[in-house]
Formats: sequence, structure tokens, C-alpha cells
Amino acid sequence: MADGAMHPVGATGITPAVLALFRELGDLKRIRSADAPSSIAERLFARAWAALFRAASFSGVG
Repeated sequence: MADGAMHPVGATGITPAVLALFRELGDLKRIRSADAPSSIAERLFARAWAALFRAASFSGVG
């Protein structure tokens, strides 16, 4: 298989425990709290990009 091609789980070195963790992280896309209209994952994604943007602006990059 070429680089970037889809690999079976066993070929990537991902253990069943790590795969379970990734599945739980994926569940965050569906979990919502009563005090916010967006999912936990959406809020964390926006917060992370905002932090990256602030860091880039502060360092003079961009």
C-alpha cells in the first residue's frame, strides 16, 4: 500500500485500547450539555483554534 492509503487497524499499530479511546473521543461529537447549543467537541475545537490563533498573532506569525 502507498503512503496515505487506508490500512487495516492491525497494520497501523493501533492497539484495541487506543482504538477504544478514539471511539470515546468520537462520542464527544454527540454529547451536549444543557447550558450550550453546541457539542463538547465543537466547543473544544473552537477553543483550540482560538488559542492557536492568539498564539500565532502574539508571536507575529501570520
